[in-house]
Amino acid sequence: MSRAGGIPVVHGGEDVNWYHTHNSKHSPGGFPDLVIAGRWVKYVELKRQKENPTRAQREWIAALEAAGADVGVWRPADWLDGRVRWELARLAGRPRGAARLAENFPLTFAAPGGAA
Repeated sequence: MSRAGGIPVVHGGEDVNWYHTHNSKHSPGGFPDLVIAGRWVKYVELKRQKENPTRAQREWIAALEAAGADVGVWRPADWLDGRVRWELARLAGRPRGAARLAENFPLTFAAPGGAA
């Protein structure tokens, strides 16, 4: 399992693809950390448990939502309570198979600051 700010980050799996920028200096300021493409596209900002999105991140979230995009903010508690697995299963078209689907995702944890 991979972590950015304490959040598990999917590195691939059945029926979904993902993109996480390796160096945000080459991305527009505030653009979400993770883009997941499955049955639809979901943009996710990854935050530490008590951290809130910055102004630039809130602006991107609002712009994407206004365009009809599925946008979310994930924190460590979202992984622990099953929300992340449930959302991944939905993206893969398997809302009832969240537990089985999550077992098939090769997940790793990254240290704070992006080091693996």
